[in-house]
Amino acid sequence: MNKPTRTATKRKAGPNRGPRAKIGAEKAEDEKTNKPFAERFKESRLSTAETLGENVKRLRTVLDLSQADLAKAIGTDQSAIGLIETKRANPTLMTIEKLAAVLKTTVVDLLTRPGRRRTRA
Repeated sequence: MNKPTRTATKRKAGPNRGPRAKIGAEKAEDEKTNKPFAERFKESRLSTAETLGENVKRLRTVLDLSQADLAKAIGTDQSAIGLIETKRANPTLMTIEKLAAVLKTTVVDLLTRPGRRRTRA
């Protein structure tokens, strides 16, 4: 007589199993981490592009620079700055470093949301 394999036997739902066992933030966190990697990666990338674009525009206006002025300072076209600010570009690390230098900030600050920046000791 053949014994059923583990995959063939059905596990019984206990008090700590099943979709209703998790509540509140725990459930939301699990759902967030259960997304496929590609989907989470795409969301992070969009979030980074949004943050970079907003920070570049904010710092550029604080320094009273036009897009053309900033582009000339880092050696690129004005359209590239426009694409970065509208979150439609994927600039290289070298470009981000140049932007940080001209905008008198750090790469980390360019890629961090304003409310999430750490204070320096």
